[in-house]
Amino acid sequence: MVYFSEVRIKTQPKNFYVLTHKIQEIVEESGVKDGLCILFLPSTTSFILLQENCDLLKEDFKKLFEKLASENKIYEHPDNAHSHLLTGIFGGERIIPIKDGRLDLGTWQDIIFYEADVKPRERIIKVIIIELEL
Repeated sequence: MVYFSEVRIKTQPKNFYVLTHKIQEIVEESGVKDGLCILFLPSTTSFILLQENCDLLKEDFKKLFEKLASENKIYEHPDNAHSHLLTGIFGGERIIPIKDGRLDLGTWQDIIFYEADVKPRERIIKVIIIELEL
């Protein structure tokens, strides 16, 4: 069985959004007990992390993002090149195992969306759940 859903969020620049609970709800709606949860973000200026949901760590990530691709540098691509570069590094897709009807994340892992673009957006995260026979 394959189950399709999506999550829509309205974002602000340089902000994190924790999606773990919403994605878990979709897993439960699917009825899949064992399988894979595929997250796909059709965006070139935002990305998904599997990380600890800690405010201090989020600030550390923002500092890292600034070092990797500063918004203040001059790039060939106008306006938001840094957003594209960060998304190219971190990516907009993740695959998470499902075991016994639950996302099989590590103890400290959460699904965290980051808006790297320079203006507010409405984003759609595609959620594909595939049942596996184990």
